[in-house]
Amino acid sequence: MVFAACLVFAAAVEADVVELDDGRCIEGKVVAESDSAVTLAVGGGGRESFPRKKVKRVCKGMTLLDLYSEKEQAAGAEGALELGLWCERHGFKGLAVLSFRRAVGHDPSCAAAHERLGHALWEGKWFDSEEEMMAARGFVNFRGEFVARTEISARSAGFVEHEEDWFTADERKKMAEGRAVELPGRGKWKRVRTLHYRLFSTLPSARGLKFAEMSEQAYAAFKAHFGAEPSVMLEGDVFGALQDFEDFAVGSGMAMPGKLHTHGFFSGRKVHFPYVDDEYTSLNYLIHELCHQYDCLSGRPMNAPPWYFEGIACFFANHAIRDGKLAVALLVPSKNSNLYYLQHMIRTGKAWPLKAVLTGDPGPSIDRDFYNHAWGLVWFLTRCEKGGYPAKFKAYEEFVHSPQSAGKDLLQSFVEIIGPMETVEKDFLSYIASIKGIPWRGIGKPAGGK
Repeated sequence: MVFAACLVFAAAVEADVVELDDGRCIEGKVVAESDSAVTLAVGGGGRESFPRKKVKRVCKGMTLLDLYSEKEQAAGAEGALELGLWCERHGFKGLAVLSFRRAVGHDPSCAAAHERLGHALWEGKWFDSEEEMMAARGFVNFRGEFVARTEISARSAGFVEHEEDWFTADERKKMAEGRAVELPGRGKWKRVRTLHYRLFSTLPSARGLKFAEMSEQAYAAFKAHFGAEPSVMLEGDVFGALQDFEDFAVGSGMAMPGKLHTHGFFSGRKVHFPYVDDEYTSLNYLIHELCHQYDCLSGRPMNAPPWYFEGIACFFANHAIRDGKLAVALLVPSKNSNLYYLQHMIRTGKAWPLKAVLTGDPGPSIDRDFYNHAWGLVWFLTRCEKGGYPAKFKAYEEFVHSPQSAGKDLLQSFVEIIGPMETVEKDFLSYIASIKGIPWRGIGKPAGGK
């Protein structure tokens, strides 16, 4: 999901913050104050007392995030470095990244901010990573080591190069068979490759390889559906810990601490997602974002409305693994809660009018109802033969991926290609309501990278 998050702060719980003269801020609940001390009830049932002479101020009814908001507004670009250091000290890693980026945007020579962002300096120029810096110096990443380009021929004897990575003959054979291989990485990040994907993963090796192979199999399904292929190597970051992903999302401006509305997103050329809950849900999120990536990088015009963009990704994300093979675009009764949410809304008269679906947008808060309706509409259009909807949907897909769609009224185009609004809405709701499934109990989470 691609969106810009609004940085809005509100106290989620009743709390107070004690700010000390050394810069430390402690969140809790003030339970006692006197001329000599301030006592704060903190997490775990404990209490901390602070000498009054060391207390700079007591912020009643505020959380640390509220205090960050206050400091951020006061800091401006000039105070971004100091704000970033404050964020680091108080556990807000993602907000620290945002602040350090703001600092280097204001002052490109701010070495302290560059260093905390992991940037590398060479000949007076800062690079976003050590790898970029070494490439500028004439080095190549050869299986986790930097080797001078002048020496790569001798060093790579017996290896095969593919998309800037080097493989043994056996590794290359595995990739040709649709399998994944793990190359030497750098730091905590493993480098996992298939023919079409380069994934940087902090998952355990076996799971990282499996997810890469499932990605490769999803690629084949995308190719069969969309036709056109991306002309670039597809990349992604796979976070083994949800907290690491949240920190990254916050640092990318996609979320706020404790307010993670997305479990995956696609930006630039890369997908980013964490392992969450269980393997099925995690693969669901991954396939959803890989679909966005494939569709956007396939080289065709992309003028699709949000319902299509998210609906087709939810459509592919519902999957099953059978004998080690990935099958996508399924209706999995025990997993697909989109269907049951949508059926419930139909039964209770709360289903959205079709026009609201066609003109809707999930927004930064990720409206679950929007995703349920978007998935349902794509499922209906691809599966309901009565009325010839699959052929019409294919024509609509070709239209939104063509230059002719630029500047067009997409709502009117839907009516012209798919059919009259009233007719399509009636058929859509009737079709979804008629699908047989299992009772609500035991159903998993909604499909999609959310």
